[in-house]
Amino acid sequence: MAPLFSGAVHLCPRSKLAWLVVAVGTLAPAVAYAEPTEGEVLFKEGLALLEDAERTKNRALFDQACDRFAKSFAQEELLNPLIHLARCEEGRGQLRAALKGWNAVSAMAKAQSDAGAQVMAENAAKALDGKLPKVVIKVPARAAAAALNLDGEAVTAGQPIAVDPGAHKVGARLGSESEEKEIVVERGVVEVRLLADAPKASAERSSDADLSIPGWVFMGIAGAAWVGTIATSAVYVTRCDDPFACPENGFGGGLAEANLALWIAAPVLTGVGATLLIVDATSESSPSASVGVSGWFGSSAAGATVSGRF
Repeated sequence: MAPLFSGAVHLCPRSKLAWLVVAVGTLAPAVAYAEPTEGEVLFKEGLALLEDAERTKNRALFDQACDRFAKSFAQEELLNPLIHLARCEEGRGQLRAALKGWNAVSAMAKAQSDAGAQVMAENAAKALDGKLPKVVIKVPARAAAAALNLDGEAVTAGQPIAVDPGAHKVGARLGSESEEKEIVVERGVVEVRLLADAPKASAERSSDADLSIPGWVFMGIAGAAWVGTIATSAVYVTRCDDPFACPENGFGGGLAEANLALWIAAPVLTGVGATLLIVDATSESSPSASVGVSGWFGSSAAGATVSGRF
């Protein structure tokens, strides 16, 4: 059977326009009724919740709205959810979180060349910064390398940190030394000083009495030794012009040996006692002292030299 028709089909310009309209009409519903993304759904839910929260001042609704905006931004990282998240945080009284949010909006808008959103975010951040109280943590120069934290977040010494009104915890650690404080901040700038006191010296050194008492004991014994030295020396002077050349047993009972021992002991005891007393009076840390003794003997005399370091 022969075909009903053959050859090319030619449409007039008016017919071509009709076919284009039909084609567009067929595709249009598919575009118009495309499924919204999860981020879009979360964002719309957040808008409805935020509107109700602002009308009723209901904290629970603010919390739900902020949660939706945060999840929407995590899904698609779009500017609108981030803007409304900052607005939501401010609405529920989390001013520090709102300040961080507006700063993030400003940075993102700048990166996307959205001047309008950037100006809006900068103005909102500036207004919030003026409302928020500030905390400044200070440490002495000796603790410049200390690790500081505010509510568990690392901070820098001397830098004003915006906080929400209320109770906060601050802390500092330098080696084995640490200090923590709980503060209440309502308005303005609050300075907190940490590690201001030097480490307790008593934990590393003996007390004053621990050095002064034995020092005075040594000085007392040294005084007695000097008295003995003078007494035995007087015997030498009265009995013999040259004690070491006197006849054997000229002094009897070991008097010569006792005199020699006293001449050595007296200066040694004096040096030790004086060293302990001086160290006790001048040292602020763990004391370190040493005493050296050297003897000398001549043809007609003997003695000792005491040296100390502290």
